[in-house]
Amino acid sequence: MPTPLRKLHRVFATTALVSLVGHEACAQPARPSIVVPFEMRADAVLVTVSVNDSSGLLILDTGSGVSVLDSAFARRVALAMIGPRVTVSGTRNTSMQLGRAKTVRVGAADLGDILIAPVSFSAVQARIGRDVRGSIGYELFTQYVVDIDFDRKVLTLHDPRTFSYHGRGAVLPIRVENRHPVADISIVTRTHGKLSAKMVLDLGSSSYALRFATGFVKAHGLPGDTTTIAGPFGAGVDGVTEGRLMRLPKLEMGPLTFDRPSAALSEVETGAFGSGAQADGTIGMPVFKRTRMIIDYHGSRMIFEPRERLDVPDSVSTNGLTFVSDGEPSAVRVGYVIAGSPGDVAGVRVGDEVIEIDGRSTAAMMVHQATSLMRAAGTVHKLRLRRDARTLDVSITPRMVF
Repeated sequence: MPTPLRKLHRVFATTALVSLVGHEACAQPARPSIVVPFEMRADAVLVTVSVNDSSGLLILDTGSGVSVLDSAFARRVALAMIGPRVTVSGTRNTSMQLGRAKTVRVGAADLGDILIAPVSFSAVQARIGRDVRGSIGYELFTQYVVDIDFDRKVLTLHDPRTFSYHGRGAVLPIRVENRHPVADISIVTRTHGKLSAKMVLDLGSSSYALRFATGFVKAHGLPGDTTTIAGPFGAGVDGVTEGRLMRLPKLEMGPLTFDRPSAALSEVETGAFGSGAQADGTIGMPVFKRTRMIIDYHGSRMIFEPRERLDVPDSVSTNGLTFVSDGEPSAVRVGYVIAGSPGDVAGVRVGDEVIEIDGRSTAAMMVHQATSLMRAAGTVHKLRLRRDARTLDVSITPRMVF
């Protein structure tokens, strides 16, 4: 589970940032629809984007209020740095100077010159691949209606002025706040009945169906609703944080109901999921990928056409292990072990190097490939580990961790 992407730029847009972005409007002829293929890695949607005529894989992310490039790639494409340094929020508040790209293209879609935040992307790259150079967000969704077909792995970008929908999908009203799509949803709890929540719909949140900010968690006593376990709440450009993991009875999202969604509860007091968060949490990819998803900022709506059964719980880790890489060429290492999970019971420890999975060498593997091999439920996985100077062989029998 390489992500969710706990991004420096997720929930807040500062006054300084908004003033730099400005607003431009001009009459243009209607644009034809554009089809763009994408790749899925560990529930992250990756698209090839050209920035100043240099191409790189970027994460498609509604949680990116500002598009982001890894610092090294930003230098390579020669971003023009502009304006004062601004403060953005993640686990820690971070100061950065923004840049502007001359040209940004997603397939044949030319987004023009847009703001970009250069950051260290190493924590994200350690989970989904060193060839991932950043994320693309708000600017794409404001210029196009984005139709995501997860089965065919294609995006279709529509001109919002001519787009119309005549299907039978479920329509969820949204509003864009601080450059993020927000919706009012309901969760069903065991002890407090039905609760309303204001949630960011975040394509970059990939490990859990729901993630809740500390203020919401405390206000409604969620840890006391059922048994929770300690686990990784999020991992992204500002590192890994721990929280509590649980399952809720139901998520009600417009006319759709999802049974037993996974949920991660924040315990931090500051940053995007701290006590002062402007939203109650996020809805992520374990929900979205079970549908065809149409993101229509101009129509203040998202449309979901279910493609899978929604009464079956989303799958989280069945082994309790989080893999990371630490170099290029990179070794696959264990970055987190959930206490009491099959991986923990088998004796796997943080820092172990994974050199084989089921007899296959990890020497040429990316982290997401190693993670995928471990996702097959009902199969005993055999791992060969290197710990210090020792080589260890362990067997892991997958099961639902929570």
